[in-house]
Amino acid sequence: MIDDQANFQRTVARERATQQILFSSCGDETKFGPTCGLVARKLAEPDFRDKFRDKFCEGRTDEQCQTLFQRLFEAELSRRYFAADVNAVVTTCDLHPTECDDPKNYERYLLQSHNQHVQERFAREESAIEEARERAQAEYQRKTWEGVRDLGRALNHLADEERYQRQGGTRCKTYPDVFTGATTYCEHR
Repeated sequence: MIDDQANFQRTVARERATQQILFSSCGDETKFGPTCGLVARKLAEPDFRDKFRDKFCEGRTDEQCQTLFQRLFEAELSRRYFAADVNAVVTTCDLHPTECDDPKNYERYLLQSHNQHVQERFAREESAIEEARERAQAEYQRKTWEGVRDLGRALNHLADEERYQRQGGTRCKTYPDVFTGATTYCEHR
């Protein structure tokens, strides 16, 4: 039962981690899905940009519209790459500014960071599950041996009681009983 529970927990953790792993493409660069494709590529599509302008930019300057678009882009990145270490990615980009000129490259750094942290979290969770399994098995083994020891003591006590009763002319036998602890049956000679 302990192993079954731990195996179930590991399976659930692995499935959760697998669902959180993201891919830069869906096999086709033009496709976009919940776990694949780049937000930068999707938001750069002319159709998306036109719809965005129609919906959010009416009555705004180009600069205001670009600010709204940038905020949307950042919000989408934050939502999609929730496990990424954004500060580490920004530092990487600051150290290599030409690599992050293209928003897709910046997003790829986020994707790598996200996936790395999801995998690290799964490894920690899996380790915690294994430690809990080992503790539970040790506790089960301890209780089992205590039960065996207690049963041995009870049987020795019963044997001593039987010898005592036999010496007094009455032959009695005591049996372990779940409800009362022990039941004794005696024969008189």
